Amino acid sequence: MGGALRAVADIGTHWLDLIGWITGRQLTELCADLATVIPVRQRPKGPIETFKQTEGASTEPVQITTDDYGSILLHFEGGLRGY
Repeated sequence: MGGALRAVADIGTHWLDLIGWITGRQLTELCADLATVIPVRQRPKGPIETFKQTEGASTEPVQITTDDYGSILLHFEGGLRGY
């Protein structure tokens, strides 16, 4: 329903919940700069073993439509700040 997500939206929501639980303070403001730095990546056409040399492996270009960079500034109750 929310569209394609990457680490900031997926893991970031859990991280914010954890920080609120640890500090006991609610988030009051958030400013985020999200961008796609590498818009096209190469995906192997066949299986590739993790940590194995992949030189010469056949690949295909894949368009990346979600963020792969994020910079986030946070304000919590009581003047607590995070980034």
